[in-house]
Amino acid sequence: MSTTAPAATSIGAASTDIPGWTTSIADPARLGAVRRTGLSRGADPALDRLAAICAAVVDAPCAVIALVGDDRMHLAGGHGLPDQLELQREWPIDPRSLAVRVVHERCGRAVNDTRVEVGEPSDGRLSAVAAVVATPVFDVDGYAIGAVCALDTVPRQWDACVLDRLAPITQLVSRELRFASTMPADSRNYRLGATPPTRTQWRPGFAPAAA
Repeated sequence: MSTTAPAATSIGAASTDIPGWTTSIADPARLGAVRRTGLSRGADPALDRLAAICAAVVDAPCAVIALVGDDRMHLAGGHGLPDQLELQREWPIDPRSLAVRVVHERCGRAVNDTRVEVGEPSDGRLSAVAAVVATPVFDVDGYAIGAVCALDTVPRQWDACVLDRLAPITQLVSRELRFASTMPADSRNYRLGATPPTRTQWRPGFAPAAA
């Protein structure tokens, strides 16, 4: 299965519906694995830090770690998020989204220009996203429970090695999610640090909402 051909857009919308996505996304065992992380509400400091590393690795202004539930997407980790996403880290699943696609297909994908290949996303909060790369994350039993996504506000030609560069980050995210699945939320040891780093400098078109 190819992991390089652009076929979808950001975590908000994609070019075509994904055949058979409902069966894999709604798999009760997979959804149980998502719930066991305990991270389907709010932000997790360790995953925020990993999102920041993801953004730095591919030189992107924004990165997210999205858990894919049955009807909603949850941002368990994020870096460089505009305020409207920082404050409300979830939204209804779009069956065309790249995060859903990589979870369904169990392989990474990249999109160079969402506006040419796709058009405007269904969620207006993601209207500034112009390019995206995403890789799936897996739990200890091999269920694809979410995706690591790096986002840019300008179209870009992702290089041929971008998925390889994200692979170590994805492995760390998978390890952190597996750890979360085994520990009570109030006793988690944030081994990667409890304070996420300062946001990357905002690029035009993706500035935080005015106070």
